[in-house]
Amino acid sequence: MSTQELHELIESLARTPETIATLVNDLPEAHLRRGSPDGRFSAVENVCHLRDIEVEGYAVRINRILKEEQPFLPDIESERGASCVCRRAKRECARAYGSQR
Repeated sequence: MSTQELHELIESLARTPETIATLVNDLPEAHLRRGSPDGRFSAVENVCHLRDIEVEGYAVRINRILKEEQPFLPDIESERGASCVCRRAKRECARAYGSQR
C-alpha cells in the first residue's frame, strides 16, 4: 500500500461516522429498526454495533498496544454488542459512534 493510499484510507475512515449519520438521519425509525430478510441486524443495530465495537473493542485494543509491552488482545465479541444498545435512538448511536473516534 502506498503512502497516498494509506492517507486516503485514513481519511475515509475519519469520515465514516459523518457519512453514517447523514445516511440514517432522514430515514423513518420504522425503516431503521426493520431487520434484514435473513434475520441479521437492522440499520440501527448496525450503527449501534459500530459504536460498541469501536468503544469496547478497538479502543481497548489500541490502548493496550500503546500502554503494554506485550498486550493481550482477546477476540472482540462482535455479535454481542448491538443487542445491548439497540434500543437507543438512531441519532444517539450515530453521535456516540462518531464521538469515540
